[in-house]
Amino acid sequence: MDPTTTSGAGPDHLPAAAALTAVAALSDELRRQMYGFIRRARRPVSREEAAENVGISRKLAAFHLDKLVEVGLLRAHYEPADGIRKVGRAPKLYEPTDAGVQISIPSREHELLADILVDALLKTRKTSATRWSPSTAGQLAAGSPSC
Repeated sequence: MDPTTTSGAGPDHLPAAAALTAVAALSDELRRQMYGFIRRARRPVSREEAAENVGISRKLAAFHLDKLVEVGLLRAHYEPADGIRKVGRAPKLYEPTDAGVQISIPSREHELLADILVDALLKTRKTSATRWSPSTAGQLAAGSPSC
């Protein structure tokens, strides 16, 4: 299976191609630090807070945060920081999305592995003159020594 295909993406996980892009975005140390800070904050975080946390300018933080939004790791919205409306535009706040990232390189094909194992077990059972049954397969899968 191509590791960039979307199969295997669960309801809470990014599709494989998007997951690779997200991991690539996190290869940058500043982005990784800001992402970690925002996840730990457990609340929406402003550009100013993220910039201060990693020691960079607000403008540079905005660039990196918007990249994390672009790849699906963060979501952004405008809202008064403390719920208090002040003069001017509300600040842009960032928070993590619910999407998880799973990557396996090379991609793992669990169904193919299961088919190979069952074929091997069937061949072993045929040559050992023991009767093969679905209950035997269940016992083997459970690790029962009685088989």
